[in-house]
Amino acid sequence: GAIVDGKIRFSETFLRDVMPNHIKRATERTKSMCGCKTCTVFIDMFQNLLLWRTKFVKSLELKLSAMPDGRDKVDFETKFDEYKAHIAKDGSAWSAAQRIACDRLVVEEMDNDKFPHFSCVLNQCSKCPDWSDVIHEFERNSDLPFRFSIFSKHARCLVKEHSDRFIDFDETRKQHFCLKCKIERKDEWRKEKEKKKKADEKNASSKKRKTTEAEEEEENEDIDISTLPKLKYKEVRTKKTMPMKEFMEEKGLYEQWMHEMHYHITHVKMLGARVCARRVEEEVKSNRFYILFKRDHTERYTGRPNEETQSEGMGHVEDVSIEGAWLLYKPDGDTHYREVMYFHISDEKAQNGATVKANLWHSLQDLDERGEIPMDKLQAIFDIVDGSSVQYRCGQVLHSMTTIAEKTRSKYYRIVQCPGHGKCVVDGECGRAKTRCDLVFSQVPLKAEEESENRLRLDISKVEDGKKVSQAENVFKILIDWEFSKPAHKRKLQERRPHLRHPDDTLHRNTKMIAGPFESGWHMGMGGHYNFIGDWELKEEVAARRIPCSCQGCRNRLKKPIAERYKGPCKECIFWKIFKIDEDRGWNDYRILSFTPDKNSNKFDEEEYQDLLMHTMRGIAHMVARDVRVGGYGAYPGLPPEDPSKPRHKQDDGFVLYFVRWTCKPWQVVEDEVITVDGEEVQLRKGEWVCKGKWLYDVPRARHWYFHEPEGDEVVVRMGQVLSADIDMAPLDDSNPLPRMPESVRRQVTPKNPIKLSLDEYDWLMDEMDRRERFNVEEVIDSESDESDSEDDSDDDESGSGEAESDESEMESESEIEEEIESE
Repeated sequence: GAIVDGKIRFSETFLRDVMPNHIKRATERTKSMCGCKTCTVFIDMFQNLLLWRTKFVKSLELKLSAMPDGRDKVDFETKFDEYKAHIAKDGSAWSAAQRIACDRLVVEEMDNDKFPHFSCVLNQCSKCPDWSDVIHEFERNSDLPFRFSIFSKHARCLVKEHSDRFIDFDETRKQHFCLKCKIERKDEWRKEKEKKKKADEKNASSKKRKTTEAEEEEENEDIDISTLPKLKYKEVRTKKTMPMKEFMEEKGLYEQWMHEMHYHITHVKMLGARVCARRVEEEVKSNRFYILFKRDHTERYTGRPNEETQSEGMGHVEDVSIEGAWLLYKPDGDTHYREVMYFHISDEKAQNGATVKANLWHSLQDLDERGEIPMDKLQAIFDIVDGSSVQYRCGQVLHSMTTIAEKTRSKYYRIVQCPGHGKCVVDGECGRAKTRCDLVFSQVPLKAEEESENRLRLDISKVEDGKKVSQAENVFKILIDWEFSKPAHKRKLQERRPHLRHPDDTLHRNTKMIAGPFESGWHMGMGGHYNFIGDWELKEEVAARRIPCSCQGCRNRLKKPIAERYKGPCKECIFWKIFKIDEDRGWNDYRILSFTPDKNSNKFDEEEYQDLLMHTMRGIAHMVARDVRVGGYGAYPGLPPEDPSKPRHKQDDGFVLYFVRWTCKPWQVVEDEVITVDGEEVQLRKGEWVCKGKWLYDVPRARHWYFHEPEGDEVVVRMGQVLSADIDMAPLDDSNPLPRMPESVRRQVTPKNPIKLSLDEYDWLMDEMDRRERFNVEEVIDSESDESDSEDDSDDDESGSGEAESDESEMESESEIEEEIESE
């Protein structure tokens, strides 16, 4: 019963009396939350094996009792005792699968917990037990039949009348096909051939044409099954029977599933709440500008208005896509962490990487607009998801991680959990949301002329004035009015934030990418990696890792410079002994993945890809604009001006950089307009971010030294081309003196308050320029704008080496230097 302070408040007898009759005690089967294919198949296989062993032991006992006394009986009895001791070690399916590997290693940092070496997990270990030591010879030599169930693909024809009744298998092509479709296709071909033949005879002379040998061969030629209607495959539970010795043979079916199960249970443990999720949450709480998402798509929701049992017959009920996203973060200026639940609701059928990206971007913008987590302060996004490849782990999805990381100038960590094991807060909240919707839809609907303040009643019309009513909008109205039953101080979840996503909000659907390279082999591809990092300093690449780890060593590694961050073995990790191959390699080292557009696929559109780059560039421009400080300094590449009196800074590697001092706050252009700056017209496009500034000038014979003139040239800079809007420039002082130069020149330069660009800052600008190369696409913001006006922007939009300029080293006298300063 319920015990409080050591006293029984409610006895178990009382609880049973008041318990509804449809509720029963939870059994072990009820509490089992695993629904993955690997566990389901292997556990069922193992339980059938236990039943078979029970019957097999009885048959051996009968055989032993029938044997005459003698040496043979003694030998058989000895082996029989060894067999019973051998199978007694298989207490459960999990323990049976672990017998195929070496002894597990102890990890002291994980409370002395034990983990298998990853070479054993990947079946790459040469020291693992032999198959003869795992399976007894009695089973390896038994001819008795063994029955078990397994999931296999079942094909059916897309032609409704054919279904799965005429499915056949082509041994040559190793492919299923519909025999009925093949026969019908052959009949159609013959009818067309006969029709054509009659037409030819009618138009030809009265002499009857003979059938050629080619036509006879064509008549006997078989139909190409690749041209037949496609089949639909579905995995179904299939019962199979085979001799035990065939089932237990080396490299056979049971050994394959034992390796799969051993691989699976290792990942379940390492990706579970105790090892992975707990440490990720600790890392998020170590920095107030880290945020943690847990997201998952719930099963598509279908509301049945007023519990209509014939709702399908009264009109098709549209289903709704709901993606739940639980968020843990510390609002800016607050001292406590908050838990918020986002519900992304849409009528769209698609649930893929493009929709997930749209949902995530809405959440980030919502946090930014509320001022809780300003996007320019965001440093890392942690995203814990399930194993759905289409939604969370494929080339297109990983590529979208790079764009989000670049737009927010942060790191994006994706942690993929082992599928099918356990439920989290997202599943619970999405289930409660659907229950809430069921409650509202079960009420008597509002009449067309009726008005009510009751939030549990809704107008459920499916068409209004000839237009279909959005079912997602109805679900949104239900959830937006959903109030908590507990006060804020008594609940963990502080707020629910429903979001209605319009189909037009999902962009760049057809930008399919291929991520690689991966090694070939068992669990060596993308499906064998559960940790991906989109780092804005990696350009258009992603770092991939097998197992996510947030130990202190791995955290420190990710704080290193980008050149060292993802290189070499991860010896700092507490699991190094588990993943170690040799001193220079480990199974959990980072792998850098690059992307190749899948232009051979119908899911790739070059125009959409260019539009994706343009949208990413706009996001970068917005983030850079936030760094602008009036009186601060920025840098951007551009073509050198034709007027030699204008400033131009030629660097060693041929690039031309402009440095500016900001004179105002940046703004976003509302409409296309032409403004005049220092007598020159500049075309501004709607939607772009721009800012005014004044150029800096070179200090002669002083590398990386600049000065500005209050009355100097003013320029309008497009923020999309700015490499950095907040450059640290060191002023002239005792610790930062000017380089050696004539005293008369020093006297002229010093009053101008020269400033110096550090070498590290310069190197960073060069790296950033290299990262921006792939965004050199022509941005067309308004198709009605005059494209010829873009010529006015060439000084700010493009980078180049420009005209050949005179080398400063050619100035041989002080007078030439003084004249240069005066001219500038």
